Amino acid sequence: MSNKEKFKQLNFLQKIEYIWEYYHIPFIAILITVATILVMFNSILSVQTQPCDTHIIMMGRAYISEEIFDPYEAGLQVNKSVAIEVLTGDLTETSDPEAIMVNEVLFMAKVQSQEADIFLLSELKHFPLIETHGLDGFADLEQIPELKSIIDKLDESMLERSINPIDGKEYLFGIRLDSAHLESIMEGLLLKEDLILSINAYAKDIDHAVDTVKYLLGE
Repeated sequence: MSNKEKFKQLNFLQKIEYIWEYYHIPFIAILITVATILVMFNSILSVQTQPCDTHIIMMGRAYISEEIFDPYEAGLQVNKSVAIEVLTGDLTETSDPEAIMVNEVLFMAKVQSQEADIFLLSELKHFPLIETHGLDGFADLEQIPELKSIIDKLDESMLERSINPIDGKEYLFGIRLDSAHLESIMEGLLLKEDLILSINAYAKDIDHAVDTVKYLLGE
């Protein structure tokens, strides 16, 4: 019996499983390509409608109350020229795994397109990115003069140092922010884990990104 005949005998769910098993890699590649195009298109539209000097991408066990968070973010855009995008990335807390998959693809597309200036990420997202990109994608926070006095005051437990994959040296790529602290700053935000803050090495406006980091730290 040929594969074509076998496929015809499968029920609907079995056909879906068969197609996923053999074609999930090109399918995911197509999703990433489409998401990248959508992100770039969205970036162009964002610049035309509400240009912001700093964009924050948050991903982890993060949830928002839209009726509270949306007005807060709108005010942040107007008053501080900062835009925030919250992507939920936690299969244990949702009954919609398809939405999580879309967020994962969207997140990677935003990383590739260099849209984000500041990242607020869970450990599961932060450390793999550092291992892959290191200084090629993330700034060494200790080399930013405007942050030195602030970093010196932080508890060592908040400083997330990692090995740069190129030179094997250790750098300060992140600052761990307590979930309660971020919730007190961002109205309508609910976090179920601490997040790690980092700065894109190619941030559009590094000075503005640093000012935004100070805001997030409560300075």
